Amino acid sequence: MICKGTTHNNGVRLAAYLTRGKDGERAELWQLRGFEATNIKDAFRDVHVMADGTRCEQPFFHVQVRNREGETLNRRQWEDAADRIEKMLGLTDQPRAIAFHMDEKSGEEHMHVAWSRIDEESLTAKPVPFFKDRLKKLSRELELHFSLEPVTSKREGEIKYAPTRAQEEQARRLGLDIHAVRNTIRACYDRSDGGASFRAALENEGMILAQGERRDFLVVDQAGGLHALGKRLLDVSAAKLRERLSDIEREKLPTVAAGRELINQQEMRKEGQKIQEVWDRDLADQVWLNAVIDASLAKDNKMRDLHSSRKGEAASERRQKEGEVPTERPLDGSVAAIRLAYSLSRTPQEFLQNLHECGFRMARVTAEEASRSHRVAAFAKEAGRFSAQYGEGEFVVINDRGHVYSLNARSTGESRGEVQAYLGTLPASRILGVEATRRDIAEHKRPAHARELWERDNLTVWQTFDGAAAEHARREGDPEHRKGYAGQIFTAYNRSDSARAFVRALGEHDLTVAIVTREDVTNCNIDRHYATDLSRSLPRKLREGDFVAVAGNGRVYNFNTGTTGDGSVRVQKFLGSLDRNQFAGVYETLDHIKARAALRDIERQAFRDLTQKKRPPRSSEARVPEARTEDRGKPIGPVKRAETAATKALGRAFDSVSNAFESLFAPPSISDKSPAHGTDNEGQTESKNAVDHARHMSQIELMREEAERRQDRERGGGGRER
Repeated sequence: MICKGTTHNNGVRLAAYLTRGKDGERAELWQLRGFEATNIKDAFRDVHVMADGTRCEQPFFHVQVRNREGETLNRRQWEDAADRIEKMLGLTDQPRAIAFHMDEKSGEEHMHVAWSRIDEESLTAKPVPFFKDRLKKLSRELELHFSLEPVTSKREGEIKYAPTRAQEEQARRLGLDIHAVRNTIRACYDRSDGGASFRAALENEGMILAQGERRDFLVVDQAGGLHALGKRLLDVSAAKLRERLSDIEREKLPTVAAGRELINQQEMRKEGQKIQEVWDRDLADQVWLNAVIDASLAKDNKMRDLHSSRKGEAASERRQKEGEVPTERPLDGSVAAIRLAYSLSRTPQEFLQNLHECGFRMARVTAEEASRSHRVAAFAKEAGRFSAQYGEGEFVVINDRGHVYSLNARSTGESRGEVQAYLGTLPASRILGVEATRRDIAEHKRPAHARELWERDNLTVWQTFDGAAAEHARREGDPEHRKGYAGQIFTAYNRSDSARAFVRALGEHDLTVAIVTREDVTNCNIDRHYATDLSRSLPRKLREGDFVAVAGNGRVYNFNTGTTGDGSVRVQKFLGSLDRNQFAGVYETLDHIKARAALRDIERQAFRDLTQKKRPPRSSEARVPEARTEDRGKPIGPVKRAETAATKALGRAFDSVSNAFESLFAPPSISDKSPAHGTDNEGQTESKNAVDHARHMSQIELMREEAERRQDRERGGGGRER
């Protein structure tokens, strides 16, 4: 019996393999245990969700169990083997899936078992140390238990280690037998006594000994494949290999590229082709590429002329019949801006300045970039696509997004040759290449909000192109669909000229800037998976290292197009100058906000209770001086109503002043007291209060007495007037 195991990081791909199998196999899902979902794909997706709450990158363990040809087991015996493997690996009671694959031709059946390594209770991954040795030992035990013929775990031949997956794929692409090539290299090494003899033996087999970049020595086989000389192939360490091949100088060995070239020359000699003594590979490649390009261009020009002539004849006939006037295809914003800048320029320097004012940069195509554009265009044509081609030294225009525009008849109104001759007087040292210009644009690119906004009444010619006027109008005010905290973030972002100013503006609106940590991402995934109350306040996704805004109500906002009007990448780049050590994590900031809110509630309630104890009971019946009806002929009713209204107004004013002092001079924390104490207990409690509390209460008492005296004076004055 053969048991092979490995950890796996892609549950969806593993589920598809278990339920489909390879070509020529029939798959059957036999068991799905321990998962909440009844579908294997949904079950494995749930495991990935739980794995996001841990640091486990490979949450699955997959084991394949096979028998010798002709040996079979029933399903009960297969399950018994799976249980014993599970116990041996320490994965007891972990969710698992069992599938059987049967070869349609031979009928041979083998088992696949996949376990989840994530413990649902502790949200940790189960370790599987030394699983290869354990599976080998368990294979021998299962062979004895089921009376099967033992299978040796040793490889036949001198090479003890199997080739890697990369070596197998390389041999498959080149059409070679990887085992034959490895055995040949090992045989050459075994019968040689030094580096010179080993090199000669390889050359006799059609292989080349070369020097590697990360490895000391490499072997290039007959088809150009690479084989590293190490313990997997020669069963010797790197130090012993260097000692064995010390008679040859590694620096004088050919490189990998030169070794492959020698292999090609050997193949050409075998075919009887004559090799020139001096052969320039770069020149030959360039000649071949130019021939391909010339042939392609000639064919394209011929087909284009033929197609244009036919299309023009058909269009002219149609226009003659319908009486239509030919119209030119309209220009887009960028091409129109380039054409206007070219038409308004009298000198090349002025054209360069006009391009810079409307947000464009001029570049000059280098030889390498021109050659690359020809190669890309040739491959694009084979794929049915189109890619622009540029010549060496040609001037082009690049916008702020890195898009390249040719200076031709459409973008300037003149032919490409005339434009290049017109720009020939520009200093070549000041004009960078295409890639260098793109890098320079990316490094010096600033967020759009930090640029100086144009005045609407004094728009220049360039502001009418490429949506500049619409952008200015949009930035004049907050959009209607952004309300509340989102609108405040938008306003603060678009009115701040630096990252620190943006943070200060958010603080004025009860918004705190936090930075997303790895623990925040893990906790967010857990909260969203279990749909906790906190998940409603979190955004859909948090990315580690990003700045976010936490509102006073506990809601977290990402800086993106919805909250700032700008892309998240540009906003994070704008905030990159901030010191990250000065900002706390998201969950830590939420804890601070909750604690601060709870403390404010406790302080307000305690101060409100203390104020109610100090305030004397107010009589519900106000005594109003008696007024006689004969005085000035005025009735008594209106006078009482007026005095009652004045009393109520003064009472409301006094209450508002008291509340203002309560909120203004609220103490940090006051322990709750029962209102049922007597006067002695109140005196003892007041003596324990701080000095600042007593001062605040005395000020409130003075204001109350002043209000009462004012009320008495107004009442007395009214009686005398009557």
